[in-house]
Amino acid sequence: MPFYEEIAAEYDEMTGFDVRLRNASAFARRVIGNKVTDSALDVATGTGLYALALAHCGVRSVTGTDLSADMLKQAEAHAGKRGLGIRWIAGPMEELAERLAGERFDLLLCLGNSIPHLLHRKALHQTLSGFHSLLRAGGRVFVHVLNYDRLLEKRERIVEINRRGQVEFVRFYDFREDGLVNFNLLHIRWRDEECEHEIHSTVLYPYRRKELSGALSDCGFRNVTAYGGIDFGPFEPASSNTCLLAAERP
Repeated sequence: MPFYEEIAAEYDEMTGFDVRLRNASAFARRVIGNKVTDSALDVATGTGLYALALAHCGVRSVTGTDLSADMLKQAEAHAGKRGLGIRWIAGPMEELAERLAGERFDLLLCLGNSIPHLLHRKALHQTLSGFHSLLRAGGRVFVHVLNYDRLLEKRERIVEINRRGQVEFVRFYDFREDGLVNFNLLHIRWRDEECEHEIHSTVLYPYRRKELSGALSDCGFRNVTAYGGIDFGPFEPASSNTCLLAAERP
């Protein structure tokens, strides 16, 4: 995907990798809890944030997948620095069930607003059905997206603004008439009073909570539960920033 190839070099700086890794580790510890979790699959791993957290928390076999080879290079470098043995696989999430045929995992994560890159319901159901087939009986899936119930209702364009030193990142939406949204990243570099800038864009489908919950159920998952984020707070459609959906394969 060209969008992520273009931003891979700046992605960790933009998102605050070290701070996010601490939050990801807290999430991983809670998800693992006292459940047997020998294997985990982190789909759309990006630069490996949650795969690293899972491996660091003791999951024996961790696999991270992503469409972007450049993002996976960053992930592999992070793992190498920490002495963590993680398998990395490049490829689209829609094809994982075929690529990993015969393998089964105790835990599957698809976080970081990755699902909205699936631009139609057929691709969503193909992907979630694949997730179902890759889990053992009793295996759990966690899907994390922005709270599009709120974003669409309020037409909120600005997602986040970050500045670190002389570099600034602005993430924002354009709402389209066809129901999709353009996700934009404005990258600004300041030098004294002057600046250089570039903008990168990609298209997303803004899945609402009910649509995702229904799709998980339709694909065979049970006990679908919505939370307001990776801290497992309550989901409030009008105010939560994100939506975390947890479900299990019977």
